[in-house]
Amino acid sequence: MSMSLESEKYEVLSRLKEGKDVWLVKNQRDGRLYVRKCVRNYDIEVYRHLMALDLPGLPHIVSISEENDSLVIIEEYIHGMTVDEILEKTGPFPFEDTRQIMLAVCTLLSQLHSQVPPMIHRDIKPSNILIGQNKEVWLLDFNAVRELKPDSNRDTRLMGTPEFAAPEQYGFGQSDVRTDIYGLGVTMNVMLTGELPSVRKPDRPIRTVIEKCIRLEPEDRFGNVDELARVLQNVKETVVPDEDPGTDGQAAFRKRFAAYAEAFSRKMPEAYVGNEDLKADLDSDLPPDVTKSFLPVGFRSRNILHMITAVLGYLFIAWMSITVEWTENGVPGDTFYQIYSGIMWFCTCVFTVFWLGNYRNIRGRFPGCRRGGLIGSLAVLSWGMVLAFLVVVLFALVLSVIE
Repeated sequence: MSMSLESEKYEVLSRLKEGKDVWLVKNQRDGRLYVRKCVRNYDIEVYRHLMALDLPGLPHIVSISEENDSLVIIEEYIHGMTVDEILEKTGPFPFEDTRQIMLAVCTLLSQLHSQVPPMIHRDIKPSNILIGQNKEVWLLDFNAVRELKPDSNRDTRLMGTPEFAAPEQYGFGQSDVRTDIYGLGVTMNVMLTGELPSVRKPDRPIRTVIEKCIRLEPEDRFGNVDELARVLQNVKETVVPDEDPGTDGQAAFRKRFAAYAEAFSRKMPEAYVGNEDLKADLDSDLPPDVTKSFLPVGFRSRNILHMITAVLGYLFIAWMSITVEWTENGVPGDTFYQIYSGIMWFCTCVFTVFWLGNYRNIRGRFPGCRRGGLIGSLAVLSWGMVLAFLVVVLFALVLSVIE
């Protein structure tokens, strides 16, 4: 890895993003940790502008240097965990947590959008929002940032992540502040449901807010992030809230994310190697809301109608498992065979429900299932059929061994 004289001041410790030129480094003079990243498609003036701004909630850029047709950026290292990582660990976020994080991101974006000319992030997504060790919200990754150019009527190339990119980022118009609102809408949807809006949307009224954020035409979205923030301040959850209405929602948010930060901020794994007691202590700090993700499908939303439907569904599966007469080669089996077959049927049906309901974000662990549209649906269907088949085969093998 070739480095300039500026880069040589830093010792490379580990790669932070698999497959990407993003590294955790240590300044050999003061011992502080930084992030070193290499960007190939860039506008150096944008990074000079960001470096001069030094805004709160945005990692401070220490230095930039051009090397071998690339831009090497050294920026402050933030100890914490991204929203995407928390989603993988705990499943969808509670409503109030989602709202508070989105309000914080709106504040950060408002700082960028108020610059002259306005600076558009263009890659708002869960992996670019980080909950710091001190409970604050940070906005990461400015590789796709663009300054608004009044004399341009369209973007020249796609920058950002396709699932979170607004239509104008594909060349149908020029990115502006409403482009980031589109990314906020998709991100909000993923935080609340674990799915892209094309797959599943949350209940109203937050669903109405998300739908306005992701309108195809920019003029149909919220005009700016301040307008979106005002709406988010007043929107109410449709299910039983996580907090008592009389509690301080901001205080509850800070308390919960204090636990998130301590339990999940493990970017420095060497601090935990061989220290099982410390790991256990951190895991015990998980907030009570995390246990909600372990509830069966139908109970996680705490919606009465959903829970009644779930109870009836589970009772129906149990009734079928008990009452159906199972046959072997056309002949009713003995009592053991009837019980075993009933258990196999029950487990297969429950697994199917948990798979379709994405229990504990199980689908997110299989290739293609997190994508939207037809490809994502086919991946979910294909993997579901394969796993259900394996469950049946496992039961059949166990039965053959017992017999």
